[in-house]
Amino acid sequence: MLPTISFSLVTSQIDAELRRIEAGGGIVAHVVNDAKSPEGFEYFDSVNSGRRAFGPKRARALRFVGGRDGQTVFARRVRAVPGRWMRELAIPTIEARAGAVLAQNRPLNRESIAHIVNEVAEIASFQIAKRMPRRNGRLAEGYRVERAS
Repeated sequence: MLPTISFSLVTSQIDAELRRIEAGGGIVAHVVNDAKSPEGFEYFDSVNSGRRAFGPKRARALRFVGGRDGQTVFARRVRAVPGRWMRELAIPTIEARAGAVLAQNRPLNRESIAHIVNEVAEIASFQIAKRMPRRNGRLAEGYRVERAS
């Protein structure tokens, strides 16, 4: 889940509308990537944060089945892979684009605020996906937005 991006515009009209919205429940949109390997391994955290090196605990080698050609691969150790920090690197761009969305003069009601939240979530999804190491594959194609209503 993305870190919270906060904007501050203090007026009595906004405060009154926010109290009314809070009474009806929050307006939240989620950017989700649930791309997994056939075995259920979730890719995003390993690609975003990196992975440490590891080796077998009780055997002489690690055994991997699969890959593009479906062959079995043996390895004594797996090297560490540095993180890509896609989410963190996308935040300044997301904040700038969200500021442009917020600068548009729109009425303050639940529907327009939900629309703004959904627009910012779509921007975030695109900006993070754009920073993927490869532009295709399960992880790059796995982004979706669970829209606010």
